[in-house]
Amino acid sequence: MNDLPGKKQLESSGESHGFRLKPRQFAAGVIALVLFVFIVQNTDNVQVKFLAVSFETSQWLVLTVTALLGAAVGAALFARRQKVRSRRQA
Repeated sequence: MNDLPGKKQLESSGESHGFRLKPRQFAAGVIALVLFVFIVQNTDNVQVKFLAVSFETSQWLVLTVTALLGAAVGAALFARRQKVRSRRQA
């Protein structure tokens, strides 16, 4: 009926077909969860001053935009580092 191998068959064969969470993935998930909780708890309106512009908006929006910009900068720096490493190896 069922063509999938049983748990005991997988364990005895030494193969692992399950999802394994790497430490970096776990850490990223914890950081994302903490950031989400922090953003949800900070919903007051705040005055934002940037260069010559001043406006009032929700604090959660400011925190979300800041987190996304930080992630984008981190990703760009990571990609640049990978590109430099690949050039050195070639």
